[in-house]
Amino acid sequence: GEAFIAAMREDLPADLHGLAREIGLDLDAGIARFRQAMEAFANAESLLVAYSSLFLVPPSPARLNIGYYLDGTLLGNGTRVLMELYGRQGVAPSPALHDTPDHLVAVLELLALLFHRADEAGEESRREEILADAEVVRRLLLRALPKLSGQVRDAEKERALPAFYSV
Repeated sequence: GEAFIAAMREDLPADLHGLAREIGLDLDAGIARFRQAMEAFANAESLLVAYSSLFLVPPSPARLNIGYYLDGTLLGNGTRVLMELYGRQGVAPSPALHDTPDHLVAVLELLALLFHRADEAGEESRREEILADAEVVRRLLLRALPKLSGQVRDAEKERALPAFYSV
């Protein structure tokens, strides 16, 4: 509990700051908003209560399946595109996730894998193929995440929750 909150308050922002600097991004303002938003939570349990209210307890006001925001439905065209990418890369979402392949966690894992593979690719043509797939994922996320963030922001206000997950 307390170690988790400490990691969220100190370690994660420091890691994000370091990663952002390494790739040439200035995320200082966003990281500062994240740190400020974390102050609303006294412990890990209060963070979990907010998460559950937003994403787990039916009817959940915000879905973590990006296909919903891309196509207005689950298992639509956006999910099919992701499934093609998973297949082309020879991977699948973790069976431990127990969700559809368009779940935000699975999509972010795919994007991380693509960047890792691009970094490790031996030949330039293979690297470019992998980065092209990463660009497809990035574009899907750019379409879906503002809508997800809006849903979360509205739900946090409606349910009188701290504005954290929408940051």
